[in-house]
This record gives sequence, structure tokens and C-alpha cells, in this order.
Amino acid sequence: GEIQQRLDISRDRYTLTAIKRTAGLTGLRNRIQSIQTSRGRIVAQGLQPDTFTQENFSAGGKQSLKAAFDRAAQKLRFSSGYDAALPADAQDLLSFTYQLSQLPMKGEFFPLPVSDGSQLETYGIEIGPKEEITTPMGKLRTLRLRKIHQQGDAYFEIWLGLEYRLLPVKI
Repeated sequence: GEIQQRLDISRDRYTLTAIKRTAGLTGLRNRIQSIQTSRGRIVAQGLQPDTFTQENFSAGGKQSLKAAFDRAAQKLRFSSGYDAALPADAQDLLSFTYQLSQLPMKGEFFPLPVSDGSQLETYGIEIGPKEEITTPMGKLRTLRLRKIHQQGDAYFEIWLGLEYRLLPVKI
């Protein structure tokens, strides 16, 4: 598949949008598009989401998820009607990759609460080695992070550019 992300900043507010599409043989057989949007504030500690939405479009119709970060009540409110306690450092699926540069990278791992619009999960993020990788921009010095996971579970790896303010250069 392919993912296109766009980050718009206006004063102390941000909007981050990702459009995901299936491609190749999978796209021909089972066409799916997903639009994710994170909106919030930019504070001294980085990004602070107010809302996260995800809309999935397929042959079967449209499905929507929404999470509202109610900081005054310290609640994460989901469109399903479920509420969860809201940790001060909670992020959403889109904002967390941009927030990584604001977090202390000490020790072997750190916890990061992340919402996918339907629940809140605390990711254990393993801090890996600094390594040089080849990208379309050439060779880059990076710091590799990886979600700690059980065998068979989905996980991700993110390489943060050491000369690019620790922003993701490969996911």
C-alpha cells in the first residue's frame, strides 16, 4: 500500500492527515482507503492531540472511529461511548511519530500511551542502536526504535534522522 501524510501548522495548532490506500494485487482484489486525522495544540512538550479520527472506506461501506482527548477531565472519550483515563503524555496513531523527537531517549526502552481511536494502549518502545541506513535521500545516520511485542503480534520499527531533528526518515 501507500501512505501520504500532511502536517499543517498554524500558530499553536496542528492538523496531521494520513491517507492510506491498498495497492498492487491486494488493491485490485480488496480496495481499502483509510483517512486518519489528528488535530491539536503545539505546546512546550511537543504535540498535544485534541481529537483523532479514522474513516475506513471499502466495498463493505464506511467505518468511523473518533477519540477526544478531554484534558480538563483527564479522560479519553471514544465514539463507542467508552472512556479511559487520559495520561498527560498520551498521543494518537499519527501524532506519536512526530512526538518521538520530544521524548527523553535514555535507557533501553520507554512507555508511550497511544490511542488508535478505539482504545488506549501503552507501547513499550525499545531504543535501538544508532545506525547508518540507505534512503532515497542517500545514507543517513539514524536512531532505530521498535515497538516491543509478543511473537506473532504486529509491531513497527522507526528510524529517526539524527541530522533531521529526530524526525522519522523510515518507518
